[in-house]
Amino acid sequence: MNTHLTLLQALVILLPLFGFVVAILAPNKMKKMYLVETGIMFVSLVLAAILFFTKIFNFSEEIIRSQFTLFSLGMGEKPFELLVDLTMDNMTVSLLFMVTLISFLVHFFSLEYMAEDPLKNRYFGYLGLFTFSMLGLVSTGSILFIYIFWELVGLSSYLLIGFWGYKDEAADACSKAFITNRVGDFGFFLGVLTLFITYRSFDLFYIFGEIAKGSYPYGSEVWLTVAGLLLFCGAIGKSAQFPLHVWLPDAMAGPTPVSALIHAATMVAAGVYMIVRLFPMFTETAFIVIGVIGGFSALMAATVALTQLDIKKILAYSTVSQLGLMVLAVGVGAYQAAIIHLMFHAFFKAGLFLGSGSIIHATHSQDIMDMGGLRKKMPVAFYTTLMYALSLIGFPLTIGFLSKEMILTSSLVLGNMTGNYIYFVFVVLTSVLTSFYIFRYIFLIFFGEPRNKHAYEHANDLNIFIKLPLIVLAALCFFFFFTLNPITLHGSYVTELLFKFPDILLPKEITHGFLTASPGNIYSTEYMHSLHESELLATLTSALIILAGVGTAWYMYMKKKLVPKVPEGALGKLYLFSQNKWYLDELYGVTVIKGTHLTAALMSWIDKNIVDGVINLGAWVTVALGKFSAAFDLYVIDGLVNLVAWINGFFSMFIRKFQTGKVQSYLTLAMVFIVLFVMYVFSN
Repeated sequence: MNTHLTLLQALVILLPLFGFVVAILAPNKMKKMYLVETGIMFVSLVLAAILFFTKIFNFSEEIIRSQFTLFSLGMGEKPFELLVDLTMDNMTVSLLFMVTLISFLVHFFSLEYMAEDPLKNRYFGYLGLFTFSMLGLVSTGSILFIYIFWELVGLSSYLLIGFWGYKDEAADACSKAFITNRVGDFGFFLGVLTLFITYRSFDLFYIFGEIAKGSYPYGSEVWLTVAGLLLFCGAIGKSAQFPLHVWLPDAMAGPTPVSALIHAATMVAAGVYMIVRLFPMFTETAFIVIGVIGGFSALMAATVALTQLDIKKILAYSTVSQLGLMVLAVGVGAYQAAIIHLMFHAFFKAGLFLGSGSIIHATHSQDIMDMGGLRKKMPVAFYTTLMYALSLIGFPLTIGFLSKEMILTSSLVLGNMTGNYIYFVFVVLTSVLTSFYIFRYIFLIFFGEPRNKHAYEHANDLNIFIKLPLIVLAALCFFFFFTLNPITLHGSYVTELLFKFPDILLPKEITHGFLTASPGNIYSTEYMHSLHESELLATLTSALIILAGVGTAWYMYMKKKLVPKVPEGALGKLYLFSQNKWYLDELYGVTVIKGTHLTAALMSWIDKNIVDGVINLGAWVTVALGKFSAAFDLYVIDGLVNLVAWINGFFSMFIRKFQTGKVQSYLTLAMVFIVLFVMYVFSN
């Protein structure tokens, strides 16, 4: 049976790749090949659903692994073998189902949204490539193949963000996303290299087992911390955490369904998935860094979302903020809360982006100041968006309440046990701001009087291709799909089967007590008791958060009917600070970008004047030596040879005069020489 499940898993992963190949290679005359790609995605979804229910309800305790050797290098007892690894646990099949579901809904939505685009075959092909990459990433237990699929996800994102590359905004955005992610991915690569050098293996379960035995990189826990933080660098880039978050808002230049799939539901969640999967190797120091970066990113992004006017950028910064909460959850040890919020957030944030796409498609504007009163013209978009917003703020009876409550409780428990409430403060402040900005979004778009009559008159809910994905995702925001208890997930199949402690991370032979691998991530009995005791306080806090945020938004935009504008005085400076995204783009512009340009100019000068100067000097010296050598050869060596030749010639010409060929001349010369000889003899 396990073989059948592995085959099913392979089909789920490979079908979108097949769709990509078909869509890209299809002749131009096959203009409706995108329908084939959508059909292939539906088949992948059905197979993922079968795999999900079969694994969860029949083999929930098993970690199913299939490996085969791609190639082997070296000889002896331990040659290096590169293994292709398919790993299947409950977290894997849950994410396979989630990714294929949202990907199919995005495909379906795009049938209408991209109907007029002449390159839609290519667009649907890119969606298939991205889906394949994401499915592969969550289906392997090899850190090498995680890295390979990680890079494929980045490539797919680049292609989709830059799909409308003829627009300068899209071309710049895809380059910014690609380069920013390269920074984080370089750290990820160094982390992978550190693990391989230490353990001579890419198998995560083997690595976790060695760490549990006390085997650390270079024999030091410090290096284990360094390796963990290097891997976390990849998550900072991919999950858009500070300081590498700046690419995500600009990535909204791509088609809106792309934002729903990549920048809300899946790609940006890859970083969170990765640190959850690697949770057993993080040390206490690494957890502190992870928690602080996640908390700061969550709060910072929420403050920026408060003042944005672009409908997609509000949701983009909301995504950065929610990802920050997931990262914070990992930092406080609540990896179960992190992965559950990841899955739930995918549903309601994908819905928010698709809802914004329907509004943009209907009004032909992304500026919320062009909207207002749309609930009457677009009731489906309104009610579904309201459901997504309630989930985002953690309103009771929604899935957002269940997952956000877990994060709030976990951060409170850590504060109770250690006296460090900074994480709890991060969560509370972020949640208050979230409640405010998302209902500012609701009130300004759907309530009040239309601020742009032309956009209002053209607005409507469009057809079934737009409505159905919105309705499906809104339905999934209700609690009863995941638990019968609207207050807590404890005892539900989500916590007991899908994401059960600690089985989602480690095979049983590596677990001891609650969870043991690296130092610092062992949960105590005291922690578990405190977790249950803090739930009521967390619930009350959550209620106050919602009242504060939503109440303030209602007072400002419904009762006072304020229009977003820059206030006067010191508050105006804070408003501009938020609206200009903390001036981080400008800061990077004058530091990183300008610094890069200055460095490039300096390197160019050094290259031209020093490197090329040395090379040119060498060339000049070589030429001078060549000329000297040529002159020496011409005037000295050839001169001596020519002098000898001239002397020989001269004497030859002289002697030649005596060679007349006449016997009389020869006799005369002989007589002269004889006379001279006789005279010489007698003179002596």
